[in-house]
Amino acid sequence: MRLSARAKELIDGKSFASVATLMADGSPQVASLWVDREGDTIVLNTTRSRQRTKNLKRDQRVAISIFD
Repeated sequence: MRLSARAKELIDGKSFASVATLMADGSPQVASLWVDREGDTIVLNTTRSRQRTKNLKRDQRVAISIFD
């Protein structure tokens, strides 16, 4: 999927993002963090020990809201 020009502008700026992943029981887990991008790929600033990383390894569905 290609990112819109506006999405790229938000990601490239000094904006925070809320990233929602799914826990094993299906409940949401939401965290605020910095995001970056490599072309049209959104890159999350996280470590392997974070819950969101564990969730994404199990289930790659994610929702991202970026605040200007």
